[in-house]
Amino acid sequence: MTQSIHSIDLLQWFMGPVRSIYAYTDTLAHRMETEDVAVAVLRFASGATGTIAATTAAYPGVTTRIEIFGDQGSAVIEDDSLSYLHLARDDNQEIGAYGANLKENESQRSVGSAAQNPAAISFRGHALQIADMIRAIREDGVPLVDGYAARRPVEIILGIYESARTHKEVILP
Repeated sequence: MTQSIHSIDLLQWFMGPVRSIYAYTDTLAHRMETEDVAVAVLRFASGATGTIAATTAAYPGVTTRIEIFGDQGSAVIEDDSLSYLHLARDDNQEIGAYGANLKENESQRSVGSAAQNPAAISFRGHALQIADMIRAIREDGVPLVDGYAARRPVEIILGIYESARTHKEVILP
């Protein structure tokens, strides 16, 4: 819940609604009251499948990584930076803004990941979210990410816990 919710949120935002989950959790490396390892297989509403592997037991800590592979392209995001993008396209087509700064992202990663160095956690995402909330309050509007959107990754994580507990596939509404 603590370590992976943001990546799970991005995954479901990229891939669409999750329809079913089968998962395992365990406490393997730490003496604590909760899991330090979780793995899950997801079936998305589109029919696509996905996996989640999350742990606080990796030494010395590894990057946060989201990988999406499809028949029309593949992308890898490491520590909030697009590190790989390959699209099935004619070489004369423009890629556009996404992936245009892959070299710049490589230099940003040299600082290290938050898994190895908590001081490497960027404040940028939080600052943008707070600014958007202030905008919504001032304009009597709706924030880009509201409570309804925030429930989706929580439902997925609760489904992971339920599947691990029951050893059964969990169907989400």
